[in-house]
Amino acid sequence: MSKTFSIICPASAGSEKDFRLCDEFFESVKYGKNSKNSNFDMGGSDAERAEDLMNAFAEESDAILAMRGGYGSARILDKINYEKLAKNPKPLLGYSDVTALQLAIWHKSEIPSYSGFMPGVDLRPANFSETTLSCFEKIINNQPLDKIEGLNVVKHGKAEGILLGGCLSVISSMIGSDYLPDFTNAILFVEDVNEPPYCVDRMLLQLYHAGILTKLSGLIFGAFTKSFRINHKLTLDAVIADYAPLVNGPVMTGLPYGHIQHKVIMPIGKKAKLCSETMSLSFCD
Repeated sequence: MSKTFSIICPASAGSEKDFRLCDEFFESVKYGKNSKNSNFDMGGSDAERAEDLMNAFAEESDAILAMRGGYGSARILDKINYEKLAKNPKPLLGYSDVTALQLAIWHKSEIPSYSGFMPGVDLRPANFSETTLSCFEKIINNQPLDKIEGLNVVKHGKAEGILLGGCLSVISSMIGSDYLPDFTNAILFVEDVNEPPYCVDRMLLQLYHAGILTKLSGLIFGAFTKSFRINHKLTLDAVIADYAPLVNGPVMTGLPYGHIQHKVIMPIGKKAKLCSETMSLSFCD
């Protein structure tokens, strides 16, 4: 791949294998100067991780890749100069914990990003997917993403708006901060891992209490991996059905996105259309 990528560890630290896989897969990479540091489970101190993010936006490269998720992204939100980022826009790719950075950067700098690819996760043989790689190559080469079809309808309708989303637990943890964007008329997409249905219910309830659900033009659920029930009769389908009427537009499930092997990469900060009649999500640019 002839593009140049800035690779950083804004959340959990990368392993030696992660860096080796990147060296083998990418033709040209620039690692953050602190990217091989560690601070507990994180990829360096908060100041070091923020410095690497700032430098990645400033240097010459085609895109920034977060090595992996885990934990730590939210700890550096107040250490970023968003005005400087806006002067050197480029896409940040990552998902899971990196959701915090992607939403904050869209809110503060209006720089779109992409959720659904991290080299420390997706280049491993057990996780490698042609679906994800195809999306990645389209993004890097400025080609349009394919329409996503075969979604499941929970609530009918049509929606057009800015796509915002990512890991639901991260989004709900940002409520009340100065880093969460305005969701008015947005299409929200969410996923998560290791969250039982009652926890998903709690997080959706928090979005409702914060006035977010009723502002949306559409809502899409990706994979909720390992969403097992713990001493509760509540199911994930029941939770989704309960909150769907609160959304002023279509609600769909079955988005092939999240902590799964064969996932699509979702834009954050770009327009899309969601239609229950065609059971599809299409990207406008």
